[in-house]
Amino acid sequence: VVDIERCTIAGNEVLGGGAAGGGVYVVGGVDSALATSRITHSAISGNRIRGLFAYGGGAYTDGGGIGLSKTLRVTNTTIAGNRVAPPPGLPPTLLRAQGYWRGGGLYMSNGRLELLASTIVGNETQGYARTDSRGRRNLAGGVAATVGDAHAAEQMVVAHSIVAGNAVQEVDGARYAHDLFTGSLVHFRSG
Repeated sequence: VVDIERCTIAGNEVLGGGAAGGGVYVVGGVDSALATSRITHSAISGNRIRGLFAYGGGAYTDGGGIGLSKTLRVTNTTIAGNRVAPPPGLPPTLLRAQGYWRGGGLYMSNGRLELLASTIVGNETQGYARTDSRGRRNLAGGVAATVGDAHAAEQMVVAHSIVAGNAVQEVDGARYAHDLFTGSLVHFRSG
């Protein structure tokens, strides 16, 4: 369980396969009586991830499985200018066939996510576009939730927040606005 208050987390870089959480990596808490990790009154900016599978340039959360779900609550926080991209030096054929990039600003794998009075802007996901077996694209810009049957992404709440100006840049392709991807969420609430 993570509790971050009045912090600046900036300029970090992660390189590797299955890389996640360029600035903040929140996983677990199953053994804790606390059910909520918190990021409050903070800034997460200018962090980078480069990997074959890369998630959450600014922050990554995996809140446990079904029946053991935990929450990440982000309040009065700015997540800006973070990037997810392919690693250098790997052949484009491998990256096109197997690469996976999501959540330039924030990525949610399991559990619950609450974005309250926060600003998520100017984040970017770069990569090669491909489509999974259910017809969903692998790229997602600002905030992204997981897709697939192996995860328990239960709930995302976005309230009194600004989620804007985030983008996807396809390698050798199009650039387009992409702020929020709800993936396989059971519940999405906007206020």
